[in-house]
Amino acid sequence: MTDLVDAVLRGIYKRGAARILSHHDLVAPSAVPALSGYSGARTGLCCAANPGFAGPQPSSTSVVVGGGCLGYSRARTDCVRIDYLVDTLLTLTLAAWTGYRCVIYLPVGEELLVANADRHGNWLRFGDVMEAFVGLLASRVALPHPVEIIRTDAPEVSALLDDCLDRRHRELDGWDLTDLYTVRPSTTDQGDPPGPRRLHQYRRTIITYLPETIRQLLGDRTIAHVVVAENLHQVRAVAMARRITVNTTPADQIDYLAHLPTPSITATNRMARAEDRSAIHLLDPPDHTAAKIGRMAPVVRRFWEAVADVGSEFSDTASYGPLDVIGDGRRMLLAADSHRPRHADQETTCP
Repeated sequence: MTDLVDAVLRGIYKRGAARILSHHDLVAPSAVPALSGYSGARTGLCCAANPGFAGPQPSSTSVVVGGGCLGYSRARTDCVRIDYLVDTLLTLTLAAWTGYRCVIYLPVGEELLVANADRHGNWLRFGDVMEAFVGLLASRVALPHPVEIIRTDAPEVSALLDDCLDRRHRELDGWDLTDLYTVRPSTTDQGDPPGPRRLHQYRRTIITYLPETIRQLLGDRTIAHVVVAENLHQVRAVAMARRITVNTTPADQIDYLAHLPTPSITATNRMARAEDRSAIHLLDPPDHTAAKIGRMAPVVRRFWEAVADVGSEFSDTASYGPLDVIGDGRRMLLAADSHRPRHADQETTCP
């Protein structure tokens, strides 16, 4: 276990890495020989894997899957934080290293489930912008196959996911999902329990990891192996998907390579949940970003150095400074936002 992993996890979850991994039956990537060649594992950005993780091999049956959370953005591009960039980039770089196909989910459909009807137009336009952004980011990574961007608000995708839920409702309905996004072994600040719409959102998220779901989405019956490349905050959701697969389609396999959640600039919380003064948004004015970078805790600077190391290995950029990735992300999101989206005629006024 690297010092970076332990420091980041202690800052965010107030628990050491060894305790968190043991609680979730995970191992350090250094314990998986098959991952020794991946820079994400060497740098410490990737912090956990399931025992029995299958190493990369020439195979058309394997797919890398990921997709950052969009909910905290409130359907506003100026609220997109830099953790979304990191989460997406690390899914792409793992696909580049393994040679597998890559699926990036845009979970707009899940946000529509819990959003008020008068906000749906905002979410549709926001989805257009983020789809363009992911496409631009993917174009910077040396991928062996074109990235598959799947928007869960597309009617045919949403209907397919609901059909998958119907088939697996017995497994999912029997589980208490209240603590689905609780990572540390014990906590007393879980807040209000999720309501029915939020629980439906949770179940749809779990279903997206299943090989049987991805086979249908991609129209490829040969897919049997899914590698989930998402941050550690998704650990319980992935574990439930793995359990369903073992119990219902044992010929399939789901592996999980978790990366560190992006820390706030003070290293005391996840970037996704930090107060504005401790968070960096991709569209922040450059001088505001520079001021916040100047206040970064040393461990956060080390985190971004690791991000730059991994990003430069798989990008078309000859040299990549430790924080250049933030500026690149800003430029790509501005470019994506400048395109006229499919849903530009929808109401997009933010409260």
